[in-house]
Amino acid sequence: LYPRGQTTPDEALEAFNLETTRWLTALPVVSMSGGFDSRVILSSLLRAGARPRLLSMGTNDSTDVVISQAVASAVGLAIETVSVEPLEYLTWGPRISELTNGTKTAGNWHTFIYPKKAAVDLSDGFYVGSNGEFARTFLLDRGIISRAADWFAPTTALRKFWSLKLKTLLTDDELKTCDPQFARQFSSEGRQDRIQKLLRLSQPPLLKGLDRFYLEQRVRHFIADGLQLYSANSSWRAPFLSREWTRMAWQLPRTWKMGANWHRYAILKNWPELLNFPEEGLANTMAKSAPWFYWSGLRRHKPVVGYADYRMWFGKGVLADYMMDRAECLAEIISPSTVRAIVKQQGLDGSRTRVLSFLFALIHWIDQVRGFQVDNG
Repeated sequence: LYPRGQTTPDEALEAFNLETTRWLTALPVVSMSGGFDSRVILSSLLRAGARPRLLSMGTNDSTDVVISQAVASAVGLAIETVSVEPLEYLTWGPRISELTNGTKTAGNWHTFIYPKKAAVDLSDGFYVGSNGEFARTFLLDRGIISRAADWFAPTTALRKFWSLKLKTLLTDDELKTCDPQFARQFSSEGRQDRIQKLLRLSQPPLLKGLDRFYLEQRVRHFIADGLQLYSANSSWRAPFLSREWTRMAWQLPRTWKMGANWHRYAILKNWPELLNFPEEGLANTMAKSAPWFYWSGLRRHKPVVGYADYRMWFGKGVLADYMMDRAECLAEIISPSTVRAIVKQQGLDGSRTRVLSFLFALIHWIDQVRGFQVDNG
């Protein structure tokens, strides 16, 4: 899985294009965000002579939708925009929890909802960009800063990285209202335990260690859950997950995995017209190679509009009401009064989206467990 040697960008591109065409159907469908991964997939299909149907998720002002619609118009492809609505998270929460055993937080349930709404035909290959980030140094792409940390102080940098990555979920006062075993996981002591575990799972050197963590942990858990949800309503195709391409991505020189340089190169070689559209959050077109200081805040940015406003959803409306009404369901883990206080704080300042996404999923999972216990006596 971790071969020595070096791969050229052309070798990786050839492997990717072979994998993409291997799964071609009469009417392939591309999950289109307008970002690097979906553009590489689209470029490969266009190069193969396919005319895929495009699906984009969000509202008409969502950044993904705006970029994807411009791309579709330029290459003459049909595109359908699919929105996700708060009520659908209540409708499909039980099924999603069942499929993922409660391990997928609500902010990532869209991979079930939007292909279902789009009525993707199971006979059509549904192309998704899962694992494309593996060739983009996803966890720590900070250009020369990442390289310098890897050269001079990989162990210190790795510890600092995970310390910053593990953000506080519950306050000390909130933890006092939780079950002791649950509280310990989110306490300072539990956080240090998790940092130690993460260090073992991503042993230095820094960047190779994080690549390995991504492949061994993120792919097999977070991404696998997403694919499980896709599977319920589509026949997904993930060319970035082919073993051959993954092997080659591992062996690409780091320069190609910084600033999405390999992705830029793949688009340029396959279908260069797809470079003529903005990168997410940037006002200009996609460059052929990563600009100097691409990782800094010096470039001209524009606001990014997401596909769903979870900040507002969990602060007011049906999801917030649901959390208030079902807080008792969490009583064995966390005080219902604490849950309701968190929802109220979300309504005031929008600062608790992450914990509410977690607790919302936890309620559905607890319902699943109780239902299983009843069914089995």
